[in-house]
Amino acid sequence: MSSYLSLSDCSDSASGIGMLDTPHYPRRKKTVIAEGLVNEDPLYRKEILFVRSEKNNSATLGWTTDLWLAKSPHRVLIYSRHVQLLTKGRFFWSADQYVPRALALYTDPNLLLVLRPPLNISEVKESLNIPDELDLSSKQTDSPLTDLYWVAERVIDLHTCKFRLSQLTTPTSVVVPSDAGGGGAVSENDEGPIADCRRETCFELINPSESVLISAVVISPSVMVKDGDNNSVEEAIYSGKSAISVTTWWESAITKAICAAHTPFHIDEKNGASSD
Repeated sequence: MSSYLSLSDCSDSASGIGMLDTPHYPRRKKTVIAEGLVNEDPLYRKEILFVRSEKNNSATLGWTTDLWLAKSPHRVLIYSRHVQLLTKGRFFWSADQYVPRALALYTDPNLLLVLRPPLNISEVKESLNIPDELDLSSKQTDSPLTDLYWVAERVIDLHTCKFRLSQLTTPTSVVVPSDAGGGGAVSENDEGPIADCRRETCFELINPSESVLISAVVISPSVMVKDGDNNSVEEAIYSGKSAISVTTWWESAITKAICAAHTPFHIDEKNGASSD
């Protein structure tokens, strides 16, 4: 089985993944319980903001908060979950790092959003057009303002995206070594088998501008042994049933979403007519 998703997989005659005329996504659930992993919905009672800065325009494909809100009557959230983003080291001697993020899959528009927490309250104010001099500390809120939002760090257009499956679900998937940064090195917090197991959970989203490596396996702090050696615990979770289940779900959902993005017309099974 190929580790890439190609357009031939979207045709009626394609073998392997295949696609129905009308895409069927995995059913939307508030949470998918996976033992030992973080299962909270990251978008529960939270909104998404787009920061207006020149350096982020290319990463977010020109999307703004106003444009995102204008699409709210039409867009459909398929799923969201806490993930880990594999980032390259800042310097050539620096190791690669896994940083906490959230991943959200949408249709209409067909986008995949990589989300990060706001850096500070000023960033939230800027995105919401709130004057800096306005003091919000007196407002009676259950959570700080920064805890009510996610910031879109990357916007991935599924029309121009290729997808490489993880080695966890597809052993034949080829792992491409890092071409910059740490030269393929992993976080200084990872050692030996743990680093290999975590890397195998990463699937890759290949875009015209960059490739993004994401692991949907985020270990819950509650399973870690206090002041103990957690290496064996982490290794078991990264290669265990929960990791396989969550990774397979995401790979299936993204695969179907890419196929749907490249299949703008389908046959309506009810009346046999062609429609958008």
